[in-house]
Amino acid sequence: MSSSAPDQFSEPPHRVSEVFEDLVTFGSTPAQPHDFVFDLKGYKMDDLETMVISPDGTELESEIIETTPKTYTIRFVPKESGEHTIYVRFKSGRKKDIPGSPFKVFVEAPVWGGAAKCVAAGPGLERGVVNHPGDFTVWTRDAGPGGLAIAVEGPAKSEIKCTDNGDGSCNISYLPTTPGEYTCHIRFADEDIPGSPYKVQVSPEVEDRFRDLNVTDLAESGLKVNQPASFSVQTNAAVGDVTASVVAPSGDEKEAQVSKLGGGNFAIRFTPREYGDHLVNVRFDGSHIPGSPFKIRVGGAEGHPEKVKAYGEGLSKGRVGESAEFTVNALEAGSGALALSVDGPAKVKMNCSENPDGTYQVTYNPVVAGEYTIRIKFAGQDIPGSPYNVTIYPSDGKYASTGDASKCTSRGTGLHSAVLGQPNSFTVNASNAGRGSLMVGVEGPAIPAKEINVKHTGSNVYAVNYALEEPGTYVLKVLWADKHIPGSPFHVTV
Repeated sequence: MSSSAPDQFSEPPHRVSEVFEDLVTFGSTPAQPHDFVFDLKGYKMDDLETMVISPDGTELESEIIETTPKTYTIRFVPKESGEHTIYVRFKSGRKKDIPGSPFKVFVEAPVWGGAAKCVAAGPGLERGVVNHPGDFTVWTRDAGPGGLAIAVEGPAKSEIKCTDNGDGSCNISYLPTTPGEYTCHIRFADEDIPGSPYKVQVSPEVEDRFRDLNVTDLAESGLKVNQPASFSVQTNAAVGDVTASVVAPSGDEKEAQVSKLGGGNFAIRFTPREYGDHLVNVRFDGSHIPGSPFKIRVGGAEGHPEKVKAYGEGLSKGRVGESAEFTVNALEAGSGALALSVDGPAKVKMNCSENPDGTYQVTYNPVVAGEYTIRIKFAGQDIPGSPYNVTIYPSDGKYASTGDASKCTSRGTGLHSAVLGQPNSFTVNASNAGRGSLMVGVEGPAIPAKEINVKHTGSNVYAVNYALEEPGTYVLKVLWADKHIPGSPFHVTV
């Protein structure tokens, strides 16, 4: 945090700046961990420790979890895409690496929105009054990791205050002490957010039409989905228009219904369609009134279904006679009951168990092929993405597909070279390839690959690891929707 303006904020003569930096270091949407699975028969988890190095040489926080007997998972959160180095060592003695360590694995890091996903709003970005706080709010929830910097420059120094709301937003307040034009810069990860810089005209006194603007009967919580809500706005102006809009958690913004009641009074009505925190924008003659935008909560007072994350291949596809699974992360969701249901051609029993890290592992075994629907609810409400449409394929592998393998892309050292006795990795991106399933096979000169692991990391991107036991030339086949992807079959020499 600094009290002097950075170089990128130019200052004309006789103008001074006040700067706040690094108010926010991460959006509220958590990064999903990456799991790297080892079959370590003969080792005890308590005897081992791990270290993960990212492509830029930074050490990442990591942990070892025993997922099944003698099968361990190394879990870490990637910060960038590229080849990561995973060390597995003995804790005691000289901390010697186990055979095969360090391991190399290519990881696709999550894609964040950056500054373009930030939003700022409030009366302090539109107008100001000398010795009256200029208030506004900045939302960084969908922007991902990055620092937030605020700079206010004008005829006099303006003290800036910030409150981190803990939900991916910050309330900002600055105090202009001299009339004139002020400029408010808002940057995230060293980039201007949409609308920045903002020009604000600060007047000596409050304009009469903006005096005594009040909102009444606006409930901050307890509202229900699909049930109408209303509140009132009082003004002291004989003329002027009030407009209002409501921004849902998904970002969808809809105009609210405004009715004139006479005498400068207005009635605002809207019907929320989503669960979670909403923003209510109320403007008078095009400018936010004091306190706008207002934050309201739709749904229960404690549970946060919108903060529950579910991921795993079992939420998109499966095969008859084989166990399908997915993970549910409700660590940031507060208190509430987790409810799972599945509908389809046949009854399916779901088994839910808690993982050591507090997430939930869900498995099910379909016995009939067809289209299924999995619904995940928390605190009585669907989580984001629910219900999920899942295709269960016959055990013989014959199914209709509309996928286009030619639109898949692949990358990673494991496509062309391999090392004996350790996982060799690559990724396949089928996000533009339509509906289908990924199949990977390795044919060897004498025996096939000892083990092949395919993990869906999200958005039809797959991480593949395989292990070889004997030297020679292998044929690596990668198919999407029963067709070879570009470059397949690959030839790997050990």
